[in-house]
Parts: sequence; C-alpha cells; structure tokens
Amino acid sequence: MKNYLFLVLCVLFFTCSCRNSSAIGDNPVVDGQEMMYKAMTCMKDGNPDEANDILGKYLDYYVDADSLEKSEFCKASTESHWYEMMKEGNSEWMPFLEKMKPIIQWYMESGESLSALSNFNRLRTLQSEVLGNDR
Repeated sequence: MKNYLFLVLCVLFFTCSCRNSSAIGDNPVVDGQEMMYKAMTCMKDGNPDEANDILGKYLDYYVDADSLEKSEFCKASTESHWYEMMKEGNSEWMPFLEKMKPIIQWYMESGESLSALSNFNRLRTLQSEVLGNDR
C-alpha cells in the first residue's frame, strides 16, 4: 500500500511540475506577449539564436491550436495590436506595454531586425494567414 501511495504521489508531483515548467498554451494572449518580450530581450542582449528558439517553441504549439487560440496569440504578438491597445488605454494591456517600452525603444534605435530570424518569418506567415491584413 505504501508503495502504491508513493507511486501515485510521484506521478502527481511529476505532472504538476511539468505543468508549471511550461505554461505555453495556458493563455494565448499572455503567450503572444511573453514570446515577443522574451525574444526581443534576447535580441537586445545579443542572443539572436536564443530569440529564434523562443519564437520556435511558441509557434510549434500554436500552429496546431484551434482557430480562436491561434487568432488571440497572433493578435497579442503583433505590434500594431499593441499600439491599438495603447491608444484605447486598455488597462489589461498596460502592464505589458509598460514592460515593452524600453525594449521597443531599444529596437527602434538599434537597427536590429527580427526578420533575420527564421522563426520570426514563420510568425509573420502565421499572422498573415490568421489575421490577414488586420495585423
């Protein structure tokens, strides 16, 4: 009985730890925001390969997601949507927008280009497919 209980507890612990270690898929809006923040931060820190890997991990999940999740993810990862939320004064978006301000400022001044990353181009393709000209 003790062995069975121990096994059940181990399985529960493993399941919970795996769930907490990868939050991709829990919230498509947060995922889109975090993906872009993490990728752009890596670019700022001079790690384009890591930025490309981050984009790839999120894209690998969302390319097969249902259409609503895919749409929310694509919007949340689109700069034009950020500006729209900023213009509207959307309170849910303000923490993200405040966090992104220094990264966007650096990006605009740096001359770096995310389009040099293969997974960023995959993201743009997905955004075009899902959002059309709305992005």
